[in-house]
Amino acid sequence: MATFGVGGFVAGVTVVFIDRGHLFHYPLHFITGLLTVLLIITTVIISRGIRSTESKMRSLHLVLGVIILSFYVIQILLGIGIIFKIFNSH
Repeated sequence: MATFGVGGFVAGVTVVFIDRGHLFHYPLHFITGLLTVLLIITTVIISRGIRSTESKMRSLHLVLGVIILSFYVIQILLGIGIIFKIFNSH
């Protein structure tokens, strides 16, 4: 799952770069996506250190997972806004 999240970000960055010629055409969407990827990587690193059900890292892993899901909701809303903006400008 983590690979798909990072892969989706790379795909999106690639499409925007090819289409617009730079990465910051949609700065809020880019920053939110970058933060999501950084949180995904952090969560994977933390998950590799979890060895028991009593580990304090489990709570941190859970919190980061909830934050990641929240960022995905924000990304969806930003993406829908971008799509409507594109279609309304033509």
